[in-house]
Amino acid sequence: MRCLRERWLRSPSCGMLRLRLRRCRSSGLDVACSPLSAIIPQRVVAPGEMKRPFGYYTHRGAMGVTRVNHTGISVTDMERSLGFYRDVLGLELVMDMDVDRHAGLDTVVGMTDTIGRVVMLAAGDSLVELWCYANPAGRPLPLDYKPADRGVTHVALEVDDVDAMHAHVVAAGFRAKSAPVDLGIHKTCYVHGPDDEIIELLEDRSNREMLARVTRRTIERRLAAEGKKGS
Repeated sequence: MRCLRERWLRSPSCGMLRLRLRRCRSSGLDVACSPLSAIIPQRVVAPGEMKRPFGYYTHRGAMGVTRVNHTGISVTDMERSLGFYRDVLGLELVMDMDVDRHAGLDTVVGMTDTIGRVVMLAAGDSLVELWCYANPAGRPLPLDYKPADRGVTHVALEVDDVDAMHAHVVAAGFRAKSAPVDLGIHKTCYVHGPDDEIIELLEDRSNREMLARVTRRTIERRLAAEGKKGS
């Protein structure tokens, strides 16, 4: 996609943004290819189009992502993991299924002769999928695995009382990186599951307006820093 120009625009929610713009041949509208400085709340105005607060459009297409359906976690021992996710954290078991060399699944996951057990657990409107593979054998997380490593590093579960849940998890024999820490927009801590996977427990206090304010302040600081560099 060729960008004709860049332009600074002021958003009512997040301050100044630099956009790459192009002219859409079919509609004659200036289309924002991508914002370079922030993500702005959007609302659908027509099939395949989203209007930003300052009046520019981005093309979403008919295959836009609507929500995160589930998070998948590979585990060593299903019963041990259910003891953590279902019995300690309180997630609801909604599906339990055995898989034995399903050709379609092999195609999807890119493996051969997949055998295992898959359990789906509900956490409110979200799902956590536990996979225990009998074949092929999986590799454990490295002993020095840390949140800064590449890829998906943790799953965040929202709780009503993070202090109480932290105490409950530790009392059940699972490791926590720290006690809950108050970060303002949420109070949170990291704990480790049965296979040493990292689970974030958080008491969320944020809303979209608060996140927009945080983003706006961040952009203002970045712009100020860029101005100092250019002067």
